[in-house]
Amino acid sequence: MQIGRKAPWSLTLLSVLAFLLLAPSLASGTSHAARSLPPPAGAVSSSALAASPSPATSIPSAGPASLAAPFGIVTPLGSAARGPSAAPLPSVAVSVGVHFPGISSSNSSCGCVPPDVQVAVGPSHVVEMVNAEGKIWNKTGHAISSFTLATFFLTSTDFISDPKVLFDNLSGRWFATILDVTTGTIHVAVSSSGSATSSWTVYVVGGSPAGFFPDQPILGVDSKVVALGGNVYNTSTSAFLRGEVWALNKSSMLTGSSTYWSYFYNSGWFSMHPVHSLSATSTEHIVMTSGSSTLKLFKLTGFPSNHTTVFLSGATSLAIHTFSTPPAAPQKGTSYLLDTSDTRVMDAVWRSNILWTTFDTGCKPSGDSVTRSCVRLVELKTTSTPSVAQDFNISRAKVYTFYGALALDGNMDLAVVYGYSNSTLHPILAVTGQLGNGTAGSLLATKVLFGGAASVTVGCNILSVCRWGDYYGAGADPRSPNLWVAGEIVPTSLYWATWISSVRL
Repeated sequence: MQIGRKAPWSLTLLSVLAFLLLAPSLASGTSHAARSLPPPAGAVSSSALAASPSPATSIPSAGPASLAAPFGIVTPLGSAARGPSAAPLPSVAVSVGVHFPGISSSNSSCGCVPPDVQVAVGPSHVVEMVNAEGKIWNKTGHAISSFTLATFFLTSTDFISDPKVLFDNLSGRWFATILDVTTGTIHVAVSSSGSATSSWTVYVVGGSPAGFFPDQPILGVDSKVVALGGNVYNTSTSAFLRGEVWALNKSSMLTGSSTYWSYFYNSGWFSMHPVHSLSATSTEHIVMTSGSSTLKLFKLTGFPSNHTTVFLSGATSLAIHTFSTPPAAPQKGTSYLLDTSDTRVMDAVWRSNILWTTFDTGCKPSGDSVTRSCVRLVELKTTSTPSVAQDFNISRAKVYTFYGALALDGNMDLAVVYGYSNSTLHPILAVTGQLGNGTAGSLLATKVLFGGAASVTVGCNILSVCRWGDYYGAGADPRSPNLWVAGEIVPTSLYWATWISSVRL
């Protein structure tokens, strides 16, 4: 689900939730406090996820009753920017390896629109999560198990949305999150081993004050902390309240124990995005777009416990090329348009003092006089004095690009999966990238992963703009140079489907 600067609706095939869009407040002031979450209320075994789940014994509140000093212990629950456009290298493209169909609307337990595609890869498995289904494959594309996310996250019949999943190569474990709108909580699941089919422990974060929920929660990790970011709304009025950041003690979660947490919030934050740290670090970086030409970088240090403290730095404001809300994208065969989101950060990865992030923007591609939706890529150097190393768009004349997701390997080779369309093209899933030793501002030639076969005409608002995304997924293989990517596609006769590919630069 996505609420905020654009049309705020979240539609399933059976029901519609309508939200009133209100602009975020710009009030200043950051509040922080910490305490511990109670022990997990239960665990779930992936091998049994296709069967009937054992009900959770309880769902304890993981947050404070007031906004004053959030700290605690979580108990597991069982004008258009014309930024520089990259110049592709026409003779070099990303190499595509194993690829196969992912989850589709026909085999999702809710058929929700949009699917919110996520993919992660570990030593032996590939995991995809969408609204509201999960599936595990081996790396040859052989399906191992399917499960509902309600079963997996122990949310019963609650309304859930916005899954996230990653494999943390620092700890050798899997982490996943889901938003429970009904209870206003984020459920955080941690695997007991490097196998996706092992048991997972589920923690519940938030739920206070009643009637609030943290929309589109983001998941990030570093060596010490599991970090969450989200936008808090009032359930009854849909009024935006503040941005939030949670920090949980990672080491305790790895043992399935009660874990301490710290909590920060500010009414001037919107879509604070913790990064996925791929190399050892005690600093969790958080990025956020601001205004029309600023990227803000925050540093979360320390970790919550009964004798240590978490610190969140003030923002370092970094000037980047102007960005603007992207226009909806036309598609072949229909007057319905694709929602291309807004300028919030879509994805962010960090390795060895290099941070890549991406978001959607409006831009005029080279040789074009019309504002299109474009995917912005920004590379930061996160040394003691952070700086912008690269800042450019993935764009092409007469084409609309959207929903970039990033995977970064140990050689600093970057893969970017994204979608594109125009009035002569059904939505297409594609991948490009930049070599770690490549020229700044350059990209490899685009490789089509799946050519669109039909138009999107479901999940549309009164302006004929149809939900898409809200994001794609990508992850680095911890055992090989392969990078894995996934995104939304439209095969004939399906509302939506997803496609999963391994790629190599």
